[in-house]
Amino acid sequence: MVLNAALLTGAGSQQASLLDFLPSILLFVVLIYFMIIRPQKKRQQNAKNLMASIKVGDRIQTIGGFIGEIVVMEDDEFVIMSEESKLRIKRNAVAIRLTNETAEAVPVVENNEEEDDFNIDDFEI
Repeated sequence: MVLNAALLTGAGSQQASLLDFLPSILLFVVLIYFMIIRPQKKRQQNAKNLMASIKVGDRIQTIGGFIGEIVVMEDDEFVIMSEESKLRIKRNAVAIRLTNETAEAVPVVENNEEEDDFNIDDFEI
């Protein structure tokens, strides 16, 4: 009889400690949802909206950093024109669509001979 009472009190204390730990587990799950899962779903939705809204004539930047204008669209590929070259890319390689504001924010360096101050004869060995 004494043994049964000891077992019952021991089991009760284990249940109580689990119930004390349950709010911490729930808080951890909520934090994971709001810090990882929800932002990832937003990024996926934004990427899906971007892919659906891209059309011929849009200026885009790829994940690898290439910038160009879409000239041909196929099922899962684009052909972009950058300067004088054409590049075929997959649809999922598009990172962003450039607008006039973002295109103007990127500084354009022109080839200017006055800026070339480097001369190999200036250095002694």
